[in-house]
Amino acid sequence: MGARTTVNDICSTLSAYLITIEGATAGSPMQVLLFHRGSYIGTADPRWNSFISPDPNHTTDDSVGLRYMIPRSCNACPDGTFYCVQFHWDGSKVQMAGRPPEVSGTTVTPGSTKC
Repeated sequence: MGARTTVNDICSTLSAYLITIEGATAGSPMQVLLFHRGSYIGTADPRWNSFISPDPNHTTDDSVGLRYMIPRSCNACPDGTFYCVQFHWDGSKVQMAGRPPEVSGTTVTPGSTKC
């Protein structure tokens, strides 16, 4: 199958839902919940991150692509650095390709794959 424009297709082999806190802003923490054929299988990453968006170029029936942004000049500015991570259902479990960035206060550890 080709690329999908959404990551939350419940009929897919692997899908994801991005959740955040009530009253969220652009920089609020988010969590990614993964589903295998509609059944919850866990989070994509145990840490909460901000600025996560679907990556339709790396999302198929059995894979979910996500873009994680590290903001630069401001939270709403488009000049951030993006890191791509793909989650793939291998027939029995999820495999992660790439690593999301880690942001802790003012310390930033870049992800593994810029996009």
